[in-house]
Amino acid sequence: MTNGKTNLRFLAVLLTLCMVLTLLAFTPVDPSILPEDLLMEGSQVGGEETAADVPADDEEVRAIIILEDPSLVDRGYSTLNLADNQAALTYSDKLMAGQEVALQRIQTQVLKGQPLDVAYRFTIGVNGIAITAPYGKLAEMERVPGVKSGVSGAAI
Repeated sequence: MTNGKTNLRFLAVLLTLCMVLTLLAFTPVDPSILPEDLLMEGSQVGGEETAADVPADDEEVRAIIILEDPSLVDRGYSTLNLADNQAALTYSDKLMAGQEVALQRIQTQVLKGQPLDVAYRFTIGVNGIAITAPYGKLAEMERVPGVKSGVSGAAI
């Protein structure tokens, strides 16, 4: 039995040594020293945002509008057996009604009566609405009463 323990200890030491050597072999590379032909077209060095990265005001983007009322989880409801929790379902219905009010305000105040393309509604982890809208309208949407923030995603 001692021979088996010795073999396990040896393997543990060997594995630890391999892991340490792997960490020592890593050398970070400064991308600014790389030749231009190695960089992908459109890639940036330094992480500055260029005008090409920002969508045009009329370009359709996916975004999530986060509303001020707390989500089910933020309100303290458990996600376990959520469908069986009548109080959570009632609160979820309240959130959905609040989302409808926010959508109507956005369509009236920001989009001047144009419909908003809604992809999905969230109530459990976040109280929000996934939308597709012109990039230039997102900042205006954030100023609508009941809206906490807008998180822009990818341009379509």
